[in-house]
Amino acid sequence: MKNARGTIMAERHAVEDTEGRG
Repeated sequence: MKNARGTIMAERHAVEDTEGRG
């Protein structure tokens, strides 16, 4: 569970970062 949550959080941050930098 911890690993899955960590991955999801990392993905969300990566997406936000990409969109923000666009």
